[in-house]
Amino acid sequence: MELSHAYIQHPPLRFDIPGALGVMYDDGNKLLLVPAQGCIYSWPAAHHPPESKPAVTKVKEGPVLAVRFALDRKFVSIQRSDYEMEIIDLERNYAFRQRCKQKGERILGFFWSDSPVADLVFVTSGGLEMYAILQSRKGLRLMEVRRQDVSWYVYTHESRMVLLASGMQCKSLAGFQFSAGGLVRLPKFEVTITREGANRKPVLAPEDVRIATMYGRLYCLQTDRAARQLRMYRFYRDAVVPQTSLSLYSTEVAINVVDSTLVIHNTDSGVVLLFDVLSDVSQPLASPLPLTLRGAPSDEKALAPHEKELYGAGWVYLNPDLILDHKHGLLWKVRLDLEAIAASCSDPSALVGFLQRRRAEPQVGRRLTIAALQSMLAERSPLHAVGAALDVVALACASAMKVTSQALSAPSPGPSARITPAHLRLAHARPLGAPPANEATTSAQPVGEHVAASELPRLLSSGFAGPPPQREEEKPPELREGSSTTGVDKGETGEREKGGGKSGYLEGREDGGGNGRAEEDGASGGEGAEEKGRKPSAEAKGKGKVELGASPGPLSEPSQNRRWPTDRPKLSLGEIRPDDPEPSASRPSSSGRVVPPGGPPSLQNSPVWRVLSPVVPPDEVFSQVLRDAPREGSPGALYLAAVLIEHIRSLAAVDLRTPPEVYELLIRLLLQEGRAGQLTALLESKVIEPSVAVAQQLLGEAVDQPDVRSIGLSMLRTLKAHREYVDALLAFGNLTEAMRYVRHQQVEDVIPPASFLERAVTLGNKQLLAAVYRFCVDSIPGFANSPDQRLYLPVLQQQVAAGGEGAPW
Repeated sequence: MELSHAYIQHPPLRFDIPGALGVMYDDGNKLLLVPAQGCIYSWPAAHHPPESKPAVTKVKEGPVLAVRFALDRKFVSIQRSDYEMEIIDLERNYAFRQRCKQKGERILGFFWSDSPVADLVFVTSGGLEMYAILQSRKGLRLMEVRRQDVSWYVYTHESRMVLLASGMQCKSLAGFQFSAGGLVRLPKFEVTITREGANRKPVLAPEDVRIATMYGRLYCLQTDRAARQLRMYRFYRDAVVPQTSLSLYSTEVAINVVDSTLVIHNTDSGVVLLFDVLSDVSQPLASPLPLTLRGAPSDEKALAPHEKELYGAGWVYLNPDLILDHKHGLLWKVRLDLEAIAASCSDPSALVGFLQRRRAEPQVGRRLTIAALQSMLAERSPLHAVGAALDVVALACASAMKVTSQALSAPSPGPSARITPAHLRLAHARPLGAPPANEATTSAQPVGEHVAASELPRLLSSGFAGPPPQREEEKPPELREGSSTTGVDKGETGEREKGGGKSGYLEGREDGGGNGRAEEDGASGGEGAEEKGRKPSAEAKGKGKVELGASPGPLSEPSQNRRWPTDRPKLSLGEIRPDDPEPSASRPSSSGRVVPPGGPPSLQNSPVWRVLSPVVPPDEVFSQVLRDAPREGSPGALYLAAVLIEHIRSLAAVDLRTPPEVYELLIRLLLQEGRAGQLTALLESKVIEPSVAVAQQLLGEAVDQPDVRSIGLSMLRTLKAHREYVDALLAFGNLTEAMRYVRHQQVEDVIPPASFLERAVTLGNKQLLAAVYRFCVDSIPGFANSPDQRLYLPVLQQQVAAGGEGAPW
């Protein structure tokens, strides 16, 4: 099989319909639509293998310029001409028509919205017209009009954003986002176009502009073919900031976005370039390789000639990851080969970050992440690179655990508990312990959208966006002063508008009239009542500049600020940190339920994020990467010890508990290499977290290291591990100190008297045995009639008789 980073999967979706009037893609419903005379054929574009039989929707015959289904599939809108739209109620079999509000204006396009400001939006040559479906479902009511000269437009349902181009060169762009919180108007901005000749002014074409959503961030991608550059602009609520420019190696390019990865097709040479916006975009993620076809039958005769042709003349590249061959009636889906990318990437630390951000094939991403870490240790990569990779893995795991914990401890008034997706994303996007941000201003996902609690696995499979918020010095200069992540926002030119009603077709509306015509069985009618369910949007002012996007931000490379473990409690797998200082006490959740220590049992017993995300938890990092890492000779052992310290630091930075096996291996390596001084420093600074297991290992392996052994004893005493501390003293023959400790701590009922007596007999000192026996008689209740007394009294009498001395009691 030919190696490739991106490929199209056979079989494609085939839509060869005789008498078709065209082919369209409805990105709001992910449907491929083929209108014909009297009907509309539709296929779901996301299914693989694709469905062979389409769904058929009966409509009236006539010209069809464009068609889209409503987001709830109850209506279908058909553009019949440049001036008129037909809307059909599929449930009631009722149709009505709507013309532009302003005569002489042309309809350039339209789209359905789930925003409270409109159900259906017309993009005309004079701006935007926003309509709501009447409660009677027999007409439209005009909600608002935005006047602006429009040459062409670009819209994607994924971003809920429309860009309107105007001007002689069409390089002036104005953006509007129809989010669930209302209408957001972005400031106008101009893109740069390079002149090809001295007397020729280039005109920006719609195919050279694309709205891309990568890691929840919204970008405008502009292809400057004359300069061979791809310019990226990032959207904020009150600013559009140029981000970077990517060098193109051809004028014949096309763009897809696959799993938040920018895929640039060089159609003349047939190769693909991959860019990750969270990595170094100055160079591709991996070496360029051609696009390939996979899954085709082995018998080439069974494959049609046009199916083998790549980058055909009829290919149209749809947002985000589809290729439409309208000439031959095929729809392809572009996919990434993570294994090929991992084999070609020369930067293992950047590769780990890329793999941890994958939404598709999470198990493959986890396996390749482990392989990349193993390769880094085998090649003894620099510690800063290994530390950066471990930081990414730890941050991804902490984000996954945090979002799962908050989802399971969210308010649940009943069995039909609801969880807000925006809240789940924000929970793992901010640093642990930071206050939650304002969802309405930090996320462009519909704020009012809810899902059932049972849909948590779907949310977890969406990838853990988890980067810490941008530091002030990392933000664009335009956004550093006066920036805020709370409140409604309006900058110098930006504006935020809110709708007055809820999204939906029939909620709280009365019959109202517009300028449309109703049509039923050839008869026309109208609606005359005023609709009160929706109010025109009201303008609201606010402060700050907030980024637009589907989520606050993706998992990015970790900060270089390294810190060691603190005294605050760490999170273990499946644990929610309690609010009270007592770690063993149960606490009530926000819903009133009592959450046992360590988190909800469902999270501990069924960590769904292990299956639905590519994160590698700390125990797997140790068992599959660190435990079996090569450590031949002293340099290898010391290198592995340094890596273990980096692993401890990365877990402490995100408040995750280090597996005890990590401490055990680190102590063993340092003692084997005679680095007792370094081990003592790590213990005293609490880089190695105090525990009974660590103390027992120090006492067991550091027999010839008095300083290390004393630290182990001190650790047991500090942890109040009375039984273990006394056993250690007895093992070293310090019976007198052990008895003094038991009496001082008043733990006589914890330590069995047989431990003291057996050790005294082993030492063969009858005076010491007599002292221990007297201690047991005087201090341990019930010893006089215990089996231990009957067992050791004859032994003591025998030793005294052999020595010719009187009994000491």
